[in-house]
Amino acid sequence: MCVFMCWQYEVSKSIKIFMLKKIKEIKYYQEPKICALIIYFYLQQNQQFLIILAHKNQKQMMIKKKNNSKVSEALNLKNISLKIFNQIERESSFDYYSIKGCLQLLTEKKPSYVQFKYIGTGKQSLVLKVNDQFVVKIKKINRHNEKEIKDLDILVNAVRSLGKENYIHQVDDSYFLQSDFQESKIDLFYIQEMEFANGNFEDLFLQLRTKSIELKDWQKERMAIQLFDALNIFHQCGSCHRNIKPSNILYFYENGNFTVKLADLQANNTEDFSQEFNQITNPVSSYKYIDVYQPLEAYLNQYHKKSDLFRLGLVLAQLDTPSFQFTNISFEKYLQFQANFSENIFPISDNIKKDTFLYKIIQRCLHKNPSQRQQSQYYLQSLIERQKSLNKNQDLIIFSIQPPSEEDEEIKLFNILMQQFGQDAQLLANKIIQLKKYACFNALGAGSQGIVIEALNRESNRIVALKIQLIEDQQSKEQLETEVQVVQSLQSQYIVKIYEVEMLKIGKKEFYIIQMEKCDCSLFQYLKANQTQFSIDETLKIQIAYQIIVGLNILHSKNIIHRDIKPQNILVCIQGSNSVQIKIADFGFAKEVNKQTQQASYEHLCILHQSSLKIQQR
Repeated sequence: MCVFMCWQYEVSKSIKIFMLKKIKEIKYYQEPKICALIIYFYLQQNQQFLIILAHKNQKQMMIKKKNNSKVSEALNLKNISLKIFNQIERESSFDYYSIKGCLQLLTEKKPSYVQFKYIGTGKQSLVLKVNDQFVVKIKKINRHNEKEIKDLDILVNAVRSLGKENYIHQVDDSYFLQSDFQESKIDLFYIQEMEFANGNFEDLFLQLRTKSIELKDWQKERMAIQLFDALNIFHQCGSCHRNIKPSNILYFYENGNFTVKLADLQANNTEDFSQEFNQITNPVSSYKYIDVYQPLEAYLNQYHKKSDLFRLGLVLAQLDTPSFQFTNISFEKYLQFQANFSENIFPISDNIKKDTFLYKIIQRCLHKNPSQRQQSQYYLQSLIERQKSLNKNQDLIIFSIQPPSEEDEEIKLFNILMQQFGQDAQLLANKIIQLKKYACFNALGAGSQGIVIEALNRESNRIVALKIQLIEDQQSKEQLETEVQVVQSLQSQYIVKIYEVEMLKIGKKEFYIIQMEKCDCSLFQYLKANQTQFSIDETLKIQIAYQIIVGLNILHSKNIIHRDIKPQNILVCIQGSNSVQIKIADFGFAKEVNKQTQQASYEHLCILHQSSLKIQQR
């Protein structure tokens, strides 16, 4: 009867149990009718009580279910943390307990985060893929290092304010998981949420090597443009990246096109290196293993913007030649590695390509002397012009600089010419621009007879030196013609090359434009820079002197004397950290003479050759 009444009123099982307990309490269970009346009374007179009872019961069930869910989540986090910890291969500050603690804090802040997959790790960072949608980078920071935390967060927010329309891998959201870290004894975690990429350059290089795939030159140059553009933005913000390497460069592949982005912002700002560099003699020898991407000056706490270029140059060398690979090496190998770029001798068996446009940029980036590395914007502009010459610039997007218009180029050229040619500079600049042959002008030097300008030849796609000279009389014209004839008759690596000569008329005035081989600097500039920054060893001195004598011997073999030999008229092409190519230039005073001079030059050459052999034997 009791059970029947309960079912009739459609009460829950817990209510039925409660009613049976009540019947037992009043001990009227021997009289079924009385029991039924009691139940009826409770159902009719105490409906509110029963509803409260039902709610209380339901809440208890939910708490129990929630507790079971927490146990399940805890077990799940434990398994995920253990799995992630077991996947960490390199040295890291993340152990099982720090991973588990971080994930617990992360899931409490963002309950929607339920799936975590290991991507990679550093000494103080862990990268995970969340919900198969985006990436979370977890940085483990010492609680006492408050300045580093603030600097990093300021930099992240500053770069984020630039917007996502650039080639920097943006941080969509950033926050701390332990806000009271100053008094806490546990680790502080700094979280960065970012978009998910197809992979990094380490993955790409591995695929290119294993599958023997070769990217086209214009594709590699396009990637280099994007990286220089991103680096240029960093440098414009007054910061260095400091950690450029393949694992910190991400790529996105869509519709057959690559987009690359520079990742892993660092909290360190640019140091002031306006003063001269200290002489590098004995780098810190306590480093057992060296980060091979690090330039030598970095180990003397002299890291600056041009140090980023060295690191990027090595990455581009791997991009240009996928078989070129290396890992951490000993300090001795590291010194050998940096000393022999020009000879193509590496602590590995593979050689890098030397016949590509990208290699010319790589070579400049890898120079041991930072003063010989150009600014990132210079390389960026050169690569942009290269893409234009290949008609690959239709969809090219640059964020750090606005491509100069013809009007901008003309204004810049006018400002360079103004100092030398005065009122003729405007018309001369206009005529040079109308040739549509040159771009990216930079002043190199000036003399009494003319000015020398660096420019990019759009047709040949090479950086050249333009010597622009006003012909005022017949003597200066003959002198110029002599110079051109002498150089063009001497086809040698020790004599500067002349590619082309053009004449522009402005009224009655004649301006000659001599398009010449572009070298890095004069011997005068090279010696001055190395006196205060990097010493020139005995072998390099002999190499320089030997090449000068060889060049003179070639002149004398043609019965020509230079008559104006001085450090300013000897040009230097820097080929590596300890190797140069010498070229004799400026033949305006050259003259044909008798054959006696040739024998004197040959004797000097023999003496230097013997000295060179003695040094090699040591």
